[in-house]
Amino acid sequence: MATRKSHTQQSNVKIKVLSKVMKNLSIDFLRSFVLIAQTGSYTQCAEQLQRTQPAISLQIKKLEEMIGEKLFSRDKNRLALTGAGSRLLSYGEKIVA
Repeated sequence: MATRKSHTQQSNVKIKVLSKVMKNLSIDFLRSFVLIAQTGSYTQCAEQLQRTQPAISLQIKKLEEMIGEKLFSRDKNRLALTGAGSRLLSYGEKIVA
């Protein structure tokens, strides 16, 4: 019979994995993420960073793959941060400030 990991053990594993990911995050990806969160727009982020919108979308997709969670949810025409996005934003704002 397989034993189930306790909630605390699962949280500790997530923290260790996230810690490793954070060490390898691209500052460009993080800068794009923070700007999207602040402006609510991939297009405005792309314009401010002088990149194309598809390039910004790809950065966020790669960032989500690295973290293993979605960072934004779409509600009609509005972007909203997920729980993982909110946690990353507090970290990201300190780094890119």
